[in-house]
Amino acid sequence: MSLDGSTVNVEDKPLLWIAETYYNTYNGNTFVLPTNSGNDIWAGDAIDYAGVTLINLHSNSLTTNFSTTLLSKFNNLQLLYLYDNSIPFIDTTVLTKAIVIDIYENALTGSYDFTESTLLTELNIRNNSITSVDISTCLVLDFFSCQHNDLTSIDVTNNTLLTEFQAWSNDLTSIDVTNNTLLTLLYLFNNSLTTIDVSNNTLLDALYLFNNDLTDLDISNNTLLTNLRCHTNELDNLVNSQILIDLDSHGLSNGYLQSTIFGGGSLTTAGTTAKINLQGKGWTIVGI
Repeated sequence: MSLDGSTVNVEDKPLLWIAETYYNTYNGNTFVLPTNSGNDIWAGDAIDYAGVTLINLHSNSLTTNFSTTLLSKFNNLQLLYLYDNSIPFIDTTVLTKAIVIDIYENALTGSYDFTESTLLTELNIRNNSITSVDISTCLVLDFFSCQHNDLTSIDVTNNTLLTEFQAWSNDLTSIDVTNNTLLTLLYLFNNSLTTIDVSNNTLLDALYLFNNDLTDLDISNNTLLTNLRCHTNELDNLVNSQILIDLDSHGLSNGYLQSTIFGGGSLTTAGTTAKINLQGKGWTIVGI
């Protein structure tokens, strides 16, 4: 099959393209094979495609549609790195053997379905314009990053193995993380949350909730928490005092707390004592 000098659709012959040989002629959804030796260029067959477990095309200014036609050829694909491009569409429904999908910082819009990717452990879709995402069957997902999208809701109730969850700068008004008992890092700042229950998240080390609409925050069960940022909410002096008392009672050293007192007022006597105790244990306390 002589393809020398031809204009080729990326989705038809992606095996040639992902080897990075023809990037100098890449143009949207096509590339041109160079006219040089005149030799036949083998475009690959089903066996060749089946042998591909990794596609790494990050940071190449791609605007290609990663369509069903393109991605379904790689039926053993495990690792997909397409971040930092301008890709408008990726058919994630065909990635049945994917373990890692990093498609952040692209031009993705609309709804994305990862329910066929039941082996997925890492998913990063941040910095797109995605409006909804379905990860309900990704039961071994450990890391999920979806910040800077247009998400109004996220269901992570089935993702009980999550240890890191980042969903800041979306349009969330509520989130249920009560089933995510293995979380150590939870970033939900810059949303519109009015309430959050972290009582089951006893392994949390870092909790970022600033720039929301929270009126209460109970961290009494979060005995490993050393990094809490909850400023710019509606937490009054009593809530802030109790946060300090709880952190002090946990007995940890060298932590960081940033908060603000909504509506003015001062810490209670017990809250002030707890603050002094924490500072004596090396804590940095900002805003209260």
